[in-house]
Amino acid sequence: MSTTAHPLFGIMPPPRSGDELVRELLRRYPVPVNQSSPSKMYHVLMELHRAITDDVPGHVVELGCFDGGTTVMLRRLLDALGQEREIHVYDSWQGVPAPVAYDRPVPGVQPFEKGYCATQRSVFEDNFAASGLRMPTVHSGWFAAIPDGEYPSPIAFALFDGDLYSSIIDSFAKVYGKLSLGARVVIDDYEWERLPGVKRACADFLADKPEREVALPDYFGRGLGGGALLVKR
Repeated sequence: MSTTAHPLFGIMPPPRSGDELVRELLRRYPVPVNQSSPSKMYHVLMELHRAITDDVPGHVVELGCFDGGTTVMLRRLLDALGQEREIHVYDSWQGVPAPVAYDRPVPGVQPFEKGYCATQRSVFEDNFAASGLRMPTVHSGWFAAIPDGEYPSPIAFALFDGDLYSSIIDSFAKVYGKLSLGARVVIDDYEWERLPGVKRACADFLADKPEREVALPDYFGRGLGGGALLVKR
């Protein structure tokens, strides 16, 4: 195979598959342990890749973006694929909301409390600027309080990383009706013992819908599986 100039990887044979491209991204840009896990990031990027290669129309959205580590990787993959698609990110910058009963884990497991994972919008913007990549469109507020018009339509790929029952329910409520046919939604922290509200929120919202979420495996065998996947039908 001849070498070509690749916008992300320079002079090298272009990766031949989504798996190769995603693995190369993870090799060149290792996932910080405080942001995610290799398995989770692998699934997020692979599902975005599948949405792109399936020509699913629409934007990319991330509900719960914290300090931007995952957003940067989404942009890197889009750029590697020559995609000009916009990324929209949403965060309260106040951490998680108050948990409800569904969010309480079994005794002995540390729960998430109100305000956990709080950061500042300026931290996100500074981290993203340091990457040298195109800045996403940033929306501030609790997901349910952000006007519907600030959620783009259609949507080809969504990442839900709200951690708690109410945040996942609100994410579905805002995004589900704008998903293109074949759009892919990754729900982070699904089946994680510290955040049982995530799986319950999926069950409750999708109870009267034709789709069902599917758990994603711990691809690299290092703990913290890949969440869950929903494909819009």
